[in-house]
Amino acid sequence: MSRHVLFSFDLERDFARAVELRGRWVSRDRTAGGFAERPQWVGIRARGRDGVLEWIDREMERASVVVTLVGAETAGLYYVTHALEQAHERDLGVVGIRVHQMDDGLQRVGVPGYDPLDGFRDASGRRLYMTHDWLPGFSDRFLGSWIEFAAEQAGL
Repeated sequence: MSRHVLFSFDLERDFARAVELRGRWVSRDRTAGGFAERPQWVGIRARGRDGVLEWIDREMERASVVVTLVGAETAGLYYVTHALEQAHERDLGVVGIRVHQMDDGLQRVGVPGYDPLDGFRDASGRRLYMTHDWLPGFSDRFLGSWIEFAAEQAGL
């Protein structure tokens, strides 16, 4: 089944990691939304906060799953929080991927950060969304199943 995935991440720290994950997803005949190349971000950011939020909301209209790359400071980012809240309100699939062990494009790995999905819980306190650790050379074979599972959990 074709899923339109919106990738939510820290643009400054995790862009290269997002490019790698998006490539692994799209290469399997799937689509990825919520992903602008660096030059496009200049135009999107130039429209200010409202312009960025409108862009995210437009991408959400087509998305079935939001994949949040959990890096060192992802949890504190306004736009990531907005995307997650919108996904939750729209009953979309949501999955987190801890990316600190991935190369950042400069042959560096990161440090783990707080998982923003941890705040989404049901009345009994159980987490609503799963987060997986990306292990280079191992996890690439599971990316599709993680996304499909998130969509199935949302009933999509």
